[in-house]
Amino acid sequence: MEEVKVYVDCLNMNHSGDLVRCMDCGEVMLIQLGGTSCGECESENIQWYDEDKPEWTMEELEKEGFIVIEK
Repeated sequence: MEEVKVYVDCLNMNHSGDLVRCMDCGEVMLIQLGGTSCGECESENIQWYDEDKPEWTMEELEKEGFIVIEK
């Protein structure tokens, strides 16, 4: 499964955020809700990982088999 960088300090109290992929550097990240830039390269060229489910929690990522890397 894919690695997801989770920006823990930016998440809501229930550890939820937007699951996105940067179209420039390819990173998959869980960022703050409504975030507009990549946490790695600062590009604003990001897209939801799954348009039908933009908001995820850390627990959901782990349950789905993603490799969670806390930042």
